[in-house]
Amino acid sequence: MSDFIFLSDFLKAKFGFRVHKVSFRLNNTCPNRDGIISKGGCVFCNGKELVPKTYIKGMTPVEQIKSGIEIVKKRFKAEGI
Repeated sequence: MSDFIFLSDFLKAKFGFRVHKVSFRLNNTCPNRDGIISKGGCVFCNGKELVPKTYIKGMTPVEQIKSGIEIVKKRFKAEGI
């Protein structure tokens, strides 16, 4: 038997309910896109995908997190927080 466990299962066992991620944007650059290391990006992301759906230009990270929490609570009927 394998000792492999999904992160979602581990977090549910630890906290007693499903854990959701809340994304936020820091408005910093990526060294694989801004020319410091490269200009073409990398295999891990797409710049457009890095912007949370709830993001409005000028929002602070705290405002983004609070907004994201409310969305997750409504969409998934999330527990906690």
